[in-house]
Amino acid sequence: ITFAQNGTWQIRSKELFVPFQERIPYLGTFPFLRSWVKAVGTNAAVSFYEKSQEVHKINRNIHYSPLLCYESVFPLFTAQKCIENQFLVILANEYWNPEIKGSEQYFFTHIPTAIQSRTSIIRSSNSGISAIIDPNGKILARRSASQTGLISAEIPLKSEPTFYEQISGFFYFIGIAGWLLILAISFFKTRK
Repeated sequence: ITFAQNGTWQIRSKELFVPFQERIPYLGTFPFLRSWVKAVGTNAAVSFYEKSQEVHKINRNIHYSPLLCYESVFPLFTAQKCIENQFLVILANEYWNPEIKGSEQYFFTHIPTAIQSRTSIIRSSNSGISAIIDPNGKILARRSASQTGLISAEIPLKSEPTFYEQISGFFYFIGIAGWLLILAISFFKTRK
């Protein structure tokens, strides 16, 4: 939930859920999995946005988007959010992970995101690493799980999309096309 100074608020729930932990995938294809939904939870998402937009705003018309934990590891999803916003806020629920090494691994996935999208990232974790990362991947402030308190730093705001964001889905298309080509070649070679 984001609260503005004038008392208005915006809610955002996850768009991408952890399979078999937060949602059951392919319920339409495999209806026998419906009984698992009670143990895992519903496949529902709740979002209330001002004028149906998924972008949160703060003073002076500055736009940001909160990414909720698991969503932040998907490159295409984060690239799209970076195009629409001037910085990202990642809210990481890492209480399930007792080892700091897992948190460090998760944390270091956000540095390439900042670099390729030239977007500052503010990362808050309940039991992992909280940090502020600038668009060059430099860690401006950091606190680990054993430390409590606030961190602060000045961040540059993003002004325009990067080249990576403009071609971000292109390499997935090339990868799938290449895989299909290799599959077809191997199929025809085995038939000879």
